[in-house]
Amino acid sequence: MASTRHRPPIKRPLAKDDCSDCFRHVSDPEWQQFQRAKEGEKVGDEEVLKGFGYFDKSFASVESAAQPPKCPKSCMVCSGQYRTLHSQANIHTLRYAKALSDADAAKQISNRLKAIRANFEAIGQLMQQYGDVFVKRWSKKSPGKRYKLLISVMPQAYKRGSDGVSLSTISCSQCADCRSALLLPWLNIEYLSQDPHSLFALLHTRATNNNLSSWALFDQHQLAGSFSQGALSVAYNPHCVMMDGGDDVAYGALVPWDMGKAHRREIIGFPMAQLIFDSQELLSSYLKSTVDMVLQNGLEEATRGDRYWTKLIESDFRADSNSSSFQRRPMAFATPPTLCLAKMLETFQSRHASAKDEAELLQTDPAFAKDLLSTAERSTVHKAGCGSIQSSILPSLMTDSLSRLQMMFQICEQISLTQEAFQKEPEQVHRAEYATTLRTLDAVLAGFFEELLAKSRRLSLHLGLFDEHFYFGMCGCEIPLATKKSDKDPVFNALNAMSGHNRDACDLPGHFIHQAQSHSDRLPLKLSECLADMAAVDEAVMAIRCFRPSFGAADVATIPKIAEKHQECKHWRTVAYDDHVTQNITKYEPQLSRQLETFIKTPLVDSKINLKSVTNFDASHEKLGAFWSEYAKVRMTLLREKQCPEDIIPEAMDTLRFRLSKDYTDSRESERCQILAAVREKEDAARRRQQLSTPSKSLISRHAVNEPCQTVWGSADTQGTPKSRHQLKEKVKTRPDIPTPARPEDLEPNIPEHDEEEEQEDRIQVSSNTMDIVHRMFVTYGKHMTGSVRWNVFVAALEDAGLAAEHDNGGSEVTFRDVKRGKGSIVFHAPHPDPRINPICMRAYGKRLQRQLGWSYELFVERE
Repeated sequence: MASTRHRPPIKRPLAKDDCSDCFRHVSDPEWQQFQRAKEGEKVGDEEVLKGFGYFDKSFASVESAAQPPKCPKSCMVCSGQYRTLHSQANIHTLRYAKALSDADAAKQISNRLKAIRANFEAIGQLMQQYGDVFVKRWSKKSPGKRYKLLISVMPQAYKRGSDGVSLSTISCSQCADCRSALLLPWLNIEYLSQDPHSLFALLHTRATNNNLSSWALFDQHQLAGSFSQGALSVAYNPHCVMMDGGDDVAYGALVPWDMGKAHRREIIGFPMAQLIFDSQELLSSYLKSTVDMVLQNGLEEATRGDRYWTKLIESDFRADSNSSSFQRRPMAFATPPTLCLAKMLETFQSRHASAKDEAELLQTDPAFAKDLLSTAERSTVHKAGCGSIQSSILPSLMTDSLSRLQMMFQICEQISLTQEAFQKEPEQVHRAEYATTLRTLDAVLAGFFEELLAKSRRLSLHLGLFDEHFYFGMCGCEIPLATKKSDKDPVFNALNAMSGHNRDACDLPGHFIHQAQSHSDRLPLKLSECLADMAAVDEAVMAIRCFRPSFGAADVATIPKIAEKHQECKHWRTVAYDDHVTQNITKYEPQLSRQLETFIKTPLVDSKINLKSVTNFDASHEKLGAFWSEYAKVRMTLLREKQCPEDIIPEAMDTLRFRLSKDYTDSRESERCQILAAVREKEDAARRRQQLSTPSKSLISRHAVNEPCQTVWGSADTQGTPKSRHQLKEKVKTRPDIPTPARPEDLEPNIPEHDEEEEQEDRIQVSSNTMDIVHRMFVTYGKHMTGSVRWNVFVAALEDAGLAAEHDNGGSEVTFRDVKRGKGSIVFHAPHPDPRINPICMRAYGKRLQRQLGWSYELFVERE
């Protein structure tokens, strides 16, 4: 930047009232470069100012005994707590409103803390006396009435169903009106009104069980964007504020700046700390006013007590599995974020298992793959897009499963490395290696969140989720429609906002899943999994960044260097080659798309079983295998193009292993034998029915030759009259309830009786309803292929089969532990927003249970 001869692109306004383009610096690339200029450099006619402090053209001094931070302006930690002199000098929206003396600064923080504690104490007393009354009254209100009450308490709250707060449309004079929304950007009025338990959870976590220091870093991250952009005005004092001392006297005390403590987030600079306390005071006041309005009338006759309120606390404010509160609760409405690497690893191992299931099913199950591809074919972007758009959609949907599998594997391995570093230096308070690995994990997660963010928007377009909100040109470019319909679509608005939310903090993926509650069957399975991945990543990032002692901010740009440095780690060895495949596969997409179009046209096995079913079964597996074989050739070509070493190629091709596994070959052959057996049984039944209903030709010919023709009709002697056709006809089942693997004569004779008894004991006895669910999961043909299963029916069937359901943290993730046979556990996610499981997913669940718990159709027998 030293060679730049023009003046800074963002000039200081001549007057405070001149607010044209006051937030242009947020997106202006020229300003971003100017902002990164080193201290002391000349930019145009001006020298880049050093460090932090209070910029004032009158050069007024600040009455304080403390000194501003000594870090350079490029320090990511200090620049998130103070504003640089460089930015204040060039952008008036980034200037401090005023400078406070030490006495005034201490008084302001003290007053905020007193108000916060007073509000929370009053809420605690009200809930202790009238907790049950509050729960009853709030639960009885309709969502519309709850929304109206919440808005009346804070009219300026951020309404996510509308345009919300956009810095591109507001001026400096409007910032004061938006201050409430900017101080509480995570407060979702729609969510609070739709799910009554969300307000109960928020009251408990913030008010009745409050620990202000536990939420301080969370609140700081929520405010980081508005602070750095200048949307929130703030006063200046060079002191820091103690934020890591519980809620005792030390919390909120003014202390001098100390680099070590500041970088560990034990203390926070006064400008940012002031916003944190403003945010907490606004929230406490909002919650207190809400409780007062609900309880304002009729308390004289009301029954006192908090027995039901206490029960809700013990149940983590979770209702039954059919209610919206069963879904994953957003972070701000749950417990404060805490860093637990073991729990984090367990979460991503679950996501890795889900990714593994998806990759396996797309490689081995034609019905599962065709269901996904058919959805994309019906989308407007596929129908109206140009050739290049059409040819890219189908292959990307299939191969995305491989990227997801690799992503979850890398996250799990990186968490394991962080755990190992933590255990190496148990005696050291601040562990250098642990700090490095934790920052690396933070950077990895942040980078993957960006990938998932782009993926979520791409999937919503490719799967036709919002076709009614877009016009499409010849090249499939979307143009948003400014219609009331799109404004009132919560799912559309939620996903559309994901490109601009503050990724450092906001747990928006959890909000977006809840936004779909009132829209039946809106989110396809693949998009739901993507949002679940995003929510898990976002929660992990917040857990790291709210951890004390903090080890500094991570830079996503360092990931390539990290990957190069850690080549001995398996999960980093293939990163560069995987990226090369992703970036250069476009030229091969037309040939891959043709393979998939051929596969889509191939019929699948349906509920009508005949010889054609066997042909369709073979053809569908063959065409699906042809696509993956073609992709394997393309991937190998691109890997060699990147000069991938021979010893790494097996790792780079490992995600394609499912189609070549012995399990798949055996399962496919077993499934084919079952269909053949069903066809033979159906033919045998038809043949028996025909023999019973039609006399043989030999009898007819003998009767014609040896017997005279009957000339007398209606004789009274009816004893010798043959039975009627209806009397001869018998009802014969065309197919047994349980599929027959082979003909009876093919079975081995003389099976010992004691072996049969042992086999019977090993089988799991279940009810007829559970047997129906088992049939749906493991049998690929017949009447059970149609119709969906409700989630609660599925859970009841698994519990009947010997699994215990554990609903973790009130979220959609449910762990089923095998308490009957001790074979381990498996995790399923409750479908949302529609709590029904379609036949394709039932088959997918069956394959997961077969692989992880050893389940099969033959394992179960109907209970007598």
